[in-house]
Amino acid sequence: MSLHGTHRRQRRKADSKNIHGADLRSALNPFEDSTFTFSSARAEVDEDTHTGLQGVVGATPTRSHVWNRPGESFGDFRLAILEVLADIANAMVGAGLDQPFPLLATEVDSLTGVEHAFELAALGAEEVRSMPDANDDTHCRR
Repeated sequence: MSLHGTHRRQRRKADSKNIHGADLRSALNPFEDSTFTFSSARAEVDEDTHTGLQGVVGATPTRSHVWNRPGESFGDFRLAILEVLADIANAMVGAGLDQPFPLLATEVDSLTGVEHAFELAALGAEEVRSMPDANDDTHCRR
């Protein structure tokens, strides 16, 4: 899983980091990782439940990207897409879809529902324009 910092640049804290493991929710540290946001992830596909997706599959939800491997035919591509859509539909039934890693910072469009904030920073126009997902809307992270 890749994490990107929402905190100010600091000499003693990484701007971004990658973590690996079997249970990443348990691997996150609430004191060290709460100023990072989830960026992307990759995992080994369960071959018992997937035939189109094979090997390693990755996703970057903020950019709507999912990747796997080159398909050998359009039929392989179609099957992989159908499996991705089925996995997304199944995940939507589960709890916590909007915030799978509750210890991490998340992007919000307003301060409604933000509680117990420990830091608030105003970004200048230049900083907002340089953000990878910059648009005309205001973005906050909680």
